[in-house]
Amino acid sequence: MSVHHTIRRSLHALCGMAVAGTLLLAACGGSDDGDSAATTQSPMIPLLSATSTVASVVMPAGVGLGTDKLSVVTSIAAATPDASGKVTVSSYADGAQLAIVLSPNGKPMLIGWIDTTHTTISAATTAQVLAYFALNGSLMLNDAERQALIADLPTAPGIDAVTAVVQSELVRSVDAFAQADPALTQALATFANATYGAARMSATAARAHALGISITPATQSGIEVLQDPPFAAHLTNNFRRRAWAFVDRISHTTGGVDVADPAAVTEFEMAPVFGVNGGVTGALTDIMNAYYGNQATAYAAVSGPSVSIPLVDGSDKTTYQVTVVGAGASAGSPPASRQCSRRR
Repeated sequence: MSVHHTIRRSLHALCGMAVAGTLLLAACGGSDDGDSAATTQSPMIPLLSATSTVASVVMPAGVGLGTDKLSVVTSIAAATPDASGKVTVSSYADGAQLAIVLSPNGKPMLIGWIDTTHTTISAATTAQVLAYFALNGSLMLNDAERQALIADLPTAPGIDAVTAVVQSELVRSVDAFAQADPALTQALATFANATYGAARMSATAARAHALGISITPATQSGIEVLQDPPFAAHLTNNFRRRAWAFVDRISHTTGGVDVADPAAVTEFEMAPVFGVNGGVTGALTDIMNAYYGNQATAYAAVSGPSVSIPLVDGSDKTTYQVTVVGAGASAGSPPASRQCSRRR
């Protein structure tokens, strides 16, 4: 299976948990009669250190509102910018943190990352953060990949169009984003579809040259190919991120002679895994149950459609190749594809 990404491979995860003070998860244990103290060490969430960041709020052109009428909120603090847009606000020191600019009515207007290298919150940063989540950046498995995607978004093809919509909607109303905004939703969908479309085209060009490995079955980057006897197969996704699969016929063998026989069979989206119990509360329940061994995993794998992989008429063996693109922990390893053969 090949794993590719267009903008580089990632958009940074700011799935932060807001923690105002010390959090402690105490593991309870002891004898059946309850008289003995716990003998196991309690797992503890480490404390996160706070820092102050000086940032600038840039009001979109055409919005007639002073920045000193706004407030900037992070996961642990809030502050009011001065008339020039300058604001000093506290946040966690562990990498980039989300900061939200609220209108005088307390509604979200702008959003951006803040740390030592991200010090501006504007229509452009709002578009970039929203595009990050639209591309499932927070679901990337590797922090370096997420950071790379954050770094690439300011120059990503199509991002300026999203910025323009953010700006025009705020000109219309500073509280435009207090509820679902159709124009912004469409702009993000257009951006994400174009980005994934470019990834699929890149994969289409690359898969013809993929080396491939003959396996039955195996897992790579969370995707497993499973055969459905006699002449079909399906994929399962074990990770919490989307992927796109291509299935191609490569060759067939008749009388010991291999014959190249390329043909595109199908392509389809592989949805991400979902929580066993569903919802935000269910996700927390899943994590705790899985941690303490009350259930096998915190999620349920997702299966794709069954794909017909028949033998070519008269052949002894027909080989098919499965190529998968999508957000992953790395660019994959050469051999970049997976092959499964059907024999008589």
